[in-house]
Amino acid sequence: MHNVQDPSQLCAKGCGFFASPSLRNMCSSCYRDYLKETLLKMERKSSHNDSKQQSVVDSSDKKDANSTTTTSTCTRCELCRRRVGLTGFKCRCGGIYCGSHRYAKEHSCAIDNIRKAFQREALSKQLNAATCKADKLNCRI
Repeated sequence: MHNVQDPSQLCAKGCGFFASPSLRNMCSSCYRDYLKETLLKMERKSSHNDSKQQSVVDSSDKKDANSTTTTSTCTRCELCRRRVGLTGFKCRCGGIYCGSHRYAKEHSCAIDNIRKAFQREALSKQLNAATCKADKLNCRI
C-alpha cells in the first residue's frame, strides 16, 4: 500500500491540474512548457558563444540571402512568361512551365531531345549489329 500515489496532488506551477511525480510534480502541459524553456536557455547559451566568433561572416551571408530571395519570389513560365506561382511544373531541364507547356514536346525540352538522340544511336547500332551477323552467316553457307 506504500506504492499508491496521492491522486490529490496538484501541479507545482499552480495551474490547478493534477501533477505527477515523474514530471517534477507538474501537469503534462506545464512540464512541456518547462522543457521548452530549458531547451531555449541551452540554445541561447550555445548560440551566444558561437555568435561572437562568426558575427562578421553572418552579416555578409544575410545580405546575399536577402538579394536572392527577392528575385525568386515570382515564378513564370519559361516559354510564355505567364505567372504560374505554386501550380508551375518543373521539368528535367530545370525550367518551370505552365500547364500548357509542361510537356517536353510543347517547350522543346533539350533533355528530351538528347535522350531521343541517344536512343536513336543505340537503335541504329542494334540494327547494324543484326545486319552484320546476318551477312556473316550468309557468307558461311
